[in-house]
Amino acid sequence: MTMQLTFEHFAKYLGAKNIKRTCEQCGEESWSFIDQPDTTTTWAIDSRRNDGSLVAPAPGIPCVAMCCNNCSFIKLFASIPIERWVKEQEGKQK
Repeated sequence: MTMQLTFEHFAKYLGAKNIKRTCEQCGEESWSFIDQPDTTTTWAIDSRRNDGSLVAPAPGIPCVAMCCNNCSFIKLFASIPIERWVKEQEGKQK
């Protein structure tokens, strides 16, 4: 089960991993965190069959998304490794 990642979790992860803040498309450094639709839903890259039909239930890769405030380019990060990192950091604080 995935956890609800917050902007604070994500920002700390990006800083700890030295993620570039520059947009690959326009070169600006202004991003917005795209909140999950609700507390029971996670953004994900879904999977489809080669013929275009959907697999039900569709296996997917849960993601965290951010959007460039200048050009609207969307950058996705797999959320499971971020969740693991957050849990490790929280474990170190105890």
